Parts: sequence; structure tokens; C-alpha cells
Amino acid sequence: MAVAIAGSAEIAESATGGHPTTYTAAAGSNRLLLCLFDAEDTGNTIVSIKFGTTVMTEGLAFYESAQDSQTFAYYLKEADIPAGAQAIDVTWGGANADDPEWVGMIYTLTDVDQTTPVDDSASENEASATTWTGPSVTSTDDGAVFALCGTGSNHSAASSITTANWTTDAVDYNISGYDAMFGHKFVTTGAAETPVADWNGTAETGVFGMLAIAVVAAAGANPKGPLGMPLHGPFGGPI
Repeated sequence: MAVAIAGSAEIAESATGGHPTTYTAAAGSNRLLLCLFDAEDTGNTIVSIKFGTTVMTEGLAFYESAQDSQTFAYYLKEADIPAGAQAIDVTWGGANADDPEWVGMIYTLTDVDQTTPVDDSASENEASATTWTGPSVTSTDDGAVFALCGTGSNHSAASSITTANWTTDAVDYNISGYDAMFGHKFVTTGAAETPVADWNGTAETGVFGMLAIAVVAAAGANPKGPLGMPLHGPFGGPI
């Protein structure tokens, strides 16, 4: 099996606007709990992020301190994922550690490599434009790539990640109005992947953040023959 999404949801610090504040990880094997966040930028840095009481591992954090948005990715592997509904607890540090507001997308992924679940990630600034070309990351066979675009004002819900074969999972904002766009792509054959975000004709001013992260399939999840084609069992199903 390749990497798959067993469950996902938007999540936020505050229930204002209808956002849930807790999440229950979906069932599955070789899971990875992946959380992508967009936060109001007040010059803070993250000290830690917890899912319930379990400290999460940083996959990538990008701070555009001169502007209005910061983006980051954290995860938990199978052995560390607690059961039941859990809240996200973000501890901030820095001169202005005033608990910035944030909105996020949380995914339960299955059939993920538990030794090296993430093998590439990248982030970059994006200048004012209606369309942003994001950072490129290298995916692996049967893996998946996830992207977060963070900006500073309210955009249309029709905004989307327009790159071929990408799915836009959500376009939302936190209670201060800082926008975030989340999306993913499943990958059959590993290659460089570059998400492109279209803000539906509304140019953002200033410079804001965009990140991408590649998730690795569990070893042997989809074995292939000498020509790179998937192997099949006696009834045609994958081995």
C-alpha cells in the first residue's frame, strides 16, 4: 500500500468561526500524524507543540518575521500517537510570547515509514502576487507531498493549489483573519514536486510564507519488479 489519508480536519486555537479545537487520530497501521499550521506573526518562535500531552517532532518551521504570517509542520509517529480527542498545545517564546492565534490542518496518514517518515522539506518567501510558485521538494515512490501557503488577509474560498494532480484540502483563516491554504498530492513515482497557489485574483501585499513537506511510504509497502512496475499476487492484487 502507498501512503494514504485515513482522516483529516481543520483545527484551531479557538472555536470562534466554527473551528474544532481537538482531533481524534483515525485508525490504521504505520500511521503518521501530520500537522500543518499558519499563525499570526508577532515576532515569536515556537518552544514546543504538543498533541494532548505528547510533544510533537518538528518537520519544518518557517518564520517570516517582517510580515504577518508564519508556517510550520510537526508530526508524531505511530508509537507516540495518543488515543481519543486531543487538543493542540503550542508554547511560544520570544520577546512577544503572547500566544498568537493560529489555524491548522491535521492529517492521519497510514503506511508511512516509521524510521524516516519525512525525507524532504522546504520553505520560501513569496512576494505580492495573485499566484505563488512554492518551494520544490523531492518525493519518493508511493509517498505523498503536503503544502501550506500562509498569508495575511482574507481571500476567497475559491483559492486553490492549481498544480496538476494536487488536491486543495482547505482554505481558511484564524480568528485574526490570517489566511492559510492546505493541499496534498499522492505520488506513484518519486520526483520533484512544486505546488502553485492561486489566490483567486487577489494579490497579497508584502512577503509571506509557503512550505512543502514529503512523506515516505513504509518500506516494502508496494514492491516493484525489475522494470519498476508493481508486483501482483495470483489474483492480480498488489503484493
